[in-house]
Amino acid sequence: MIHPPLFAFDFSINKPAMWSLIDNALDVYIWPLDMSTKNITTLQDCGVNVHCRRLSHMKDNEYNESELICEHVSRAQKLARMIADEMESILNERCGGYKDVIGGAFVANEGFAFSSKGDAVLDLSGYKYILMAELYNRGYRNFKTYSPITIKATAGCSKKADKSKDKMIEALGRELPDLHPIIHTLSTDATILKAKTRYIECMDDMADAYWCMRTLVKKEKIKGITIWPKA
Repeated sequence: MIHPPLFAFDFSINKPAMWSLIDNALDVYIWPLDMSTKNITTLQDCGVNVHCRRLSHMKDNEYNESELICEHVSRAQKLARMIADEMESILNERCGGYKDVIGGAFVANEGFAFSSKGDAVLDLSGYKYILMAELYNRGYRNFKTYSPITIKATAGCSKKADKSKDKMIEALGRELPDLHPIIHTLSTDATILKAKTRYIECMDDMADAYWCMRTLVKKEKIKGITIWPKA
């Protein structure tokens, strides 16, 4: 292999996104709770691997406390297995067998801002570590976490004026168009990826995961990467 297999996440329980980088080729994957057929087709036409789970959003008034916790944990475990299975499939297909390369693979994700607080943050942290535990049990060992401001700085969006999530998407659109079809579409006709004036769901997650990948390559000085200048 030219370089170790790399995976970078923007993780959430509702619509996680992941980029993989294998032998200098990028691919992107999303696992939304649900998504319209139109948006699925739009993203698939742009080279996005869409795994729509066809689940409804959970409402607190529809569950008692115990039921809510159990359903959240169940969903998080199933999602972790789905993601880990996809990663295993990628390594088997692209690397000739995941057992031969899994120990050298890198898994990166975005941490939490220092100002983050409250039950929602604790819940998200718990769900993320359900995924990390699943990956650990399958043999992954190189885990990296970067602060939101570090990832934003990689994208050139760390100033106060760049706080909008759209800024990260727009920065993605300024990358080399031939890196991936979704980047090409953003750079040539971003309206395809919008519903009226807003980007369709998961675009922000894919952008954040992409910049997490770029941060991984930069911070860990991964050798063999040739798709980005001075990588």
